[in-house]
Amino acid sequence: MKIFVQNVYGKNALRDRGPGDLSDIMTIEYKGEMHTKIEALDANSSQDFHLTIGELEHESYLWLGFFNPDDEYKNEKIIIHWENGSKDEILFDLYVAEDINGDPVIHKTITLNGQLYTDESLTVMVVKPEISHVEEVWDYTNCNIRFIVESQYGGDLLNDKTMGNCLDDDITVTFKNKEYKLLSEGDSEGLILEVVYDEMIRKNVLVLSDFNPEHCYKNEPLTINWGDGTKDNIFFDLYLTGSKEKPILKKAIYKDGILLSSRSLIVWFEKDIEYMIWDFTNYSIALDIVDKQGNSLVDPDVEGSIWSKNFVVKYGTKEFNNLLKTRLLLPEELGLRLFYDKDLERTLLTFGEFDPFNYKGETFTIDWGDDTKDEIMFDLYMTWKKYDPIIHKSIYLNGDLYSDQSLFVRIVK
Repeated sequence: MKIFVQNVYGKNALRDRGPGDLSDIMTIEYKGEMHTKIEALDANSSQDFHLTIGELEHESYLWLGFFNPDDEYKNEKIIIHWENGSKDEILFDLYVAEDINGDPVIHKTITLNGQLYTDESLTVMVVKPEISHVEEVWDYTNCNIRFIVESQYGGDLLNDKTMGNCLDDDITVTFKNKEYKLLSEGDSEGLILEVVYDEMIRKNVLVLSDFNPEHCYKNEPLTINWGDGTKDNIFFDLYLTGSKEKPILKKAIYKDGILLSSRSLIVWFEKDIEYMIWDFTNYSIALDIVDKQGNSLVDPDVEGSIWSKNFVVKYGTKEFNNLLKTRLLLPEELGLRLFYDKDLERTLLTFGEFDPFNYKGETFTIDWGDDTKDEIMFDLYMTWKKYDPIIHKSIYLNGDLYSDQSLFVRIVK
């Protein structure tokens, strides 16, 4: 039997189907058994029922068999169960009889849903019904308002590494008579004010979130108090329009009565900052290397000093084992130097120099030349408290924090 399947728009519903499963379209019931598996056609199969996909004049059809007319199928029932719960009932006859001349004739008839469909073949066309309309549930993503704050020089003023940043200015946003501070807890509307890093623009942004568009915000005002005596008033729209079946999300934002965007809720601010020139001292790692009795092993003239064992400092792909004799910052300024510490009243070995801008988790290894090693890790970076720089320094010895205030470490050999 051949069953052609069309959808309600007259298109073939079996197009491009290969071996697999039909359960997303239909289930075929025959003699109380349910069938959905499509298999390759095999004329030698011992099965009395088989499902496969055939092609006829570029139309795919479902082929059911094997039915032997000698077995006399009369009023045989096949039920198609569609995925929406509806059914089509097919009755067919397939048997051999004699005509008026006594010659054998194969009789083939199909009845579809109680109506004779054909008495000439075992081919039938059925229409795949539409799935019963189920109201679609839309899950709307909450939206936020984003503020980009830059200096007149393009610096990110929401980054603590930028001179003149406004992070310590007690920024607040007032919305519906409620004041939101940075990192304050959300209220019943779920709003929270925070600074987040935006990967797309590679800057920090001030975010007020989250607004549910189903609440229908139109010409909604909010005020930003920058904490330095200045304020900005913003108005925004966030609501749904269109039909229930196809809603459209509308967004718009205004500053000083001027439309900034009709597609997003992003506002850009430029704030003037004072221009200041700073000179920063470069730093070195100070190593106080002593024996178990506390005697310094740094001075090359001391018996048993570290210099007698061919030690080497390994940093990145480079090795250092010679002293630099100058304090000048040369093109290759990294190196080992001796430094006399007046407070400790002894000589230290220093490794550097490093600028204080952005070293975090920086490491180097000291191979002492006696099958022992020590690993030094350090942080050296700068942040700004408005216009005042803060130099952060910490040092670790073999994974353990030694100091979070300096770049000095004592190593006992």
